[in-house]
Amino acid sequence: MNKLLKALNPQNKLKLNRLDSHISNDENIQDIILIGTDSGFLNKSFENYFLDKLDCINIKNDLFKNIILEKDSTKYILINLFDTKEYDKIRDDFQFKRDYLAEHKVKLILILNPQQYESFKVKAYDFFSFNDFAFLFKDDSYKYVSKKQDLSKLKKLIKQYKKIKNTLTDNKQSEIEYLFDIASLAHHYSQFEQSLEYYQKSLKISRAIKNTNHQAVILGNIGLIYDSLSQYEKALKYQEDSL
Repeated sequence: MNKLLKALNPQNKLKLNRLDSHISNDENIQDIILIGTDSGFLNKSFENYFLDKLDCINIKNDLFKNIILEKDSTKYILINLFDTKEYDKIRDDFQFKRDYLAEHKVKLILILNPQQYESFKVKAYDFFSFNDFAFLFKDDSYKYVSKKQDLSKLKKLIKQYKKIKNTLTDNKQSEIEYLFDIASLAHHYSQFEQSLEYYQKSLKISRAIKNTNHQAVILGNIGLIYDSLSQYEKALKYQEDSL
């Protein structure tokens, strides 16, 4: 717990207090907790935090097979997807089996990296919409030294989008998601100007086709960027628009 606290700034410590309160007030009902972490150190710290605090069941492989086999509905099931190579498939499985999770009152904790966290909110939004707690935490510890960023993945995604952009004219939903993925990845790399550019493009199309769910998520993420830039009036405006 002490290591986790040292890695969090005051704003994130408030989020952790809300998480503690949520867990303390929890009853024997279905619960979903989504935790986004932006470093391996913070990811492992949260995994240890949940294992110590909740005596939860830690599942590493064959996720749904083990979820179905688990009969103790009073315990949380902890699933850390931070480094998984099969995230997209797992996310889609959760979305597809959401009714089973609700029916059997499964109590879940998912630990994700920032890109997974944002993707979950957009591409599995109907699953995400009934969760009880979701926050993205950032590592501010002095021990966490960021290496020079490799932006090749971001550049590749932008290049792919520009190459197929003209083919998406009749599939606005796919274009929204493509733009959102670019914006999320840019946000992850702290390329705020580029992230805002692609979020705004995605927002414009979302408004045109009246996709209110995507509008809400995008507006909230734009608010987070302005919060990171200490432009708090703009951040508040976008967060209110998201609500």
